[in-house]
Amino acid sequence: MKLCLSTCRNENSGSKVLGSPPGYKRRSPFVPFALRNNTGSKVWFTPIITPTDKVFESVREVLQSLNVDESWEVVSPGETMPFTFQGSGKARHQDTHKLRLHQLSVKVDGWEAISSVSVDKVGVYFRQANTEERFTTQVVGPARVVFEVTLEGSARKLVTVRSALLLSNQLEDSVEVKLDNGSLISTINRSTKYLQVSPGGVVPIPLSHVMATMFVRPIVKTQHPGDGYVFCNKPIFWGRVTQPGDVLEETMQCHSNKDYKYRFCTAVSRDNYPPDRPVGILGSPLIIQPAHTITLLPPITVANLLPCDLYYTVREVGGLVGRIKPGLSTAIHQVNIESSVELNFHLDNFPQSGSLVVPPSATSSNHLFKVSVSAPFWLVNKTALPVVFRQEGVPETAAGQFEEHETARMVAPLLFSFSDSEASHTLVARVGNKLHPEDIPQFCQPFHLQKGVQVRRLRVSLRDSRPDIMYEFGIDVRPGRGRYRNTNITDPGAQATFLTAVPDCCLAFHWPRLDKDQQLCLRLVDVPGCMWSGGFLIDSNDSRHINVRDVVGKMYFLRVEVVLQGATYFIVFTDADTIPPPLRIDNFSEVPLIFFQSCVPVESLQTVVRPHSSMPYAWDEPTQAHSITLMAPGGVLETYDMTYLEKSGDACDGQSLTYENFIYIAFTSTFRNAAESSDVRVSPLELESQQLVLDVPPGSSRVVLSHKVPGARGQLWRMTGEGQLQHEGSGPPRDPRSKYTSHPNALVSTTLLG
Repeated sequence: MKLCLSTCRNENSGSKVLGSPPGYKRRSPFVPFALRNNTGSKVWFTPIITPTDKVFESVREVLQSLNVDESWEVVSPGETMPFTFQGSGKARHQDTHKLRLHQLSVKVDGWEAISSVSVDKVGVYFRQANTEERFTTQVVGPARVVFEVTLEGSARKLVTVRSALLLSNQLEDSVEVKLDNGSLISTINRSTKYLQVSPGGVVPIPLSHVMATMFVRPIVKTQHPGDGYVFCNKPIFWGRVTQPGDVLEETMQCHSNKDYKYRFCTAVSRDNYPPDRPVGILGSPLIIQPAHTITLLPPITVANLLPCDLYYTVREVGGLVGRIKPGLSTAIHQVNIESSVELNFHLDNFPQSGSLVVPPSATSSNHLFKVSVSAPFWLVNKTALPVVFRQEGVPETAAGQFEEHETARMVAPLLFSFSDSEASHTLVARVGNKLHPEDIPQFCQPFHLQKGVQVRRLRVSLRDSRPDIMYEFGIDVRPGRGRYRNTNITDPGAQATFLTAVPDCCLAFHWPRLDKDQQLCLRLVDVPGCMWSGGFLIDSNDSRHINVRDVVGKMYFLRVEVVLQGATYFIVFTDADTIPPPLRIDNFSEVPLIFFQSCVPVESLQTVVRPHSSMPYAWDEPTQAHSITLMAPGGVLETYDMTYLEKSGDACDGQSLTYENFIYIAFTSTFRNAAESSDVRVSPLELESQQLVLDVPPGSSRVVLSHKVPGARGQLWRMTGEGQLQHEGSGPPRDPRSKYTSHPNALVSTTLLG
């Protein structure tokens, strides 16, 4: 499809260009490659497509066929330029069967062009770049240029050109980096450069300043104008780390005009680059090229692994206090870790602080350490009841429990540790005293805090002769993950929990009486006149349909999923509209049928299936026998056991269900003009619309003509095996399955003569 932009000439208005309509968004073409310049200098590059048979051809021979001045693209420092390797020709006009390599040839300002680098695969590559001839000094060695090929999005490849020296800021504050080249003679740029690195950021050092003297100072957000820190007291030097995997740590210090001290640690590590080699002729000095990562770290890090706020105080620094929120960390820069450090901690409900003294040689590193504050156990109450815990054999309840724990469930996890090492390392629990103020709560049987699932009962003794109140709950003990691996999390939860009333609401559930049948019933609140469903068990993993009816017998189906997670059974109710029902009654007969579950012959639970229709069904009583009773007109019953299908999976032919098929003896001439609807009135003088049938009035033996009345037994007749017609209304209803015998009350019978 081609789009043309046409020009129309008008004699009055001249030329008029027809462009795109307003709001039209033109689709931009996809460019599969992009180059980002992080060298700090200008970069020239050109893409090269090289056949595989010319891979080992020197770069000079490849570049001789190119016009370097016209074809090379220029990228300024910090910019990103997209590029592609394909020209404007069509792919079918080229030799597409040949394997080609996509390479880049790059030249950094101040250095010669380097050999080509393939960008077909994601990875980190490097090349050596020699200085240009205009720099006559022999001290300047080659520079190491790094090409980092990454996948940006789903298909675009980003080629980042940078130096091999990285600076990573792991401090909580931004830092300013000073790179001074003024005192070096082995450099091509003697200017001073400043960089800013945000917290958590990683920046490459400009290629022209990798040999510069490096100084760092923090930029604190809360500092006032004029209260900033000066650069660190000594430069950061990375040249002493020569082997990959080695790490050199050193403590730095920055002063302010108010005599504040900001301490931090530098960790220098060498990346996995090839070892350095002498530059120039044999016997030349070894110039160490940058291939390092410099990481700025705080000297002291305090991590709060508690579920509540942690308050700390540093005694060596007067007035240094702070608060750490749950799961977060904070850095302390004012303390000299070359001497002993004393930290005091306290919580909201524990105002008395505890002290931690860290000597200088407490850790393997003499320049930094990390303090993680955690608890051995968390008690997370998910029972929806006020529960009080105590160590077995200890008279006092566990620390951190107050008067409100006797009244309501604690929302935050309870920190717990065994206070008496000589007592039993088990726990006991009871419900709060305010849950049943007039009764006596009892402690449950002891349970351990090792990994696993346990079940206990909380008993409340009543003062009268009524049975005790018992609450059953599960205990799931599991170790923490990740940074919380030293903490065991204990979840006392309800034995069952379910969704009720409000959609998407989860509530805990306890059996009020454990001495009764533990079956759950439900009803729909938003259905007027909704009745309770049949009881069903929730003591094992299960999935079933629940049949809920209203007062008129209409059925509503719900899907129930019972899943055991940890120590709690989760009962989840969902709509069953998209799930096929467990049973379906197909009535292919000519008469309506009534069906119901055999064990519950209640009239309100009986359902009628019209002729040639289907009716979905789920058991009204899931725990009772799975059998269905069908009833035909006339009261004929037949029961069918559905467990046979559940066991074998094969269809079975049950007993036949027979019913009486009564007939009318009508005069056809009176039905010719009969109205289709019973609401339409006919003229009493029109004989062809009278619908006359033979009728025997009640209490009489005379056969008369009467208007047809649907359902009137006096107008119904049956055909006998002897070819006689017998009047149905002259005797009581009988079972059609029994052999016919003349009833003494059958007064009217006639013989058909043909």
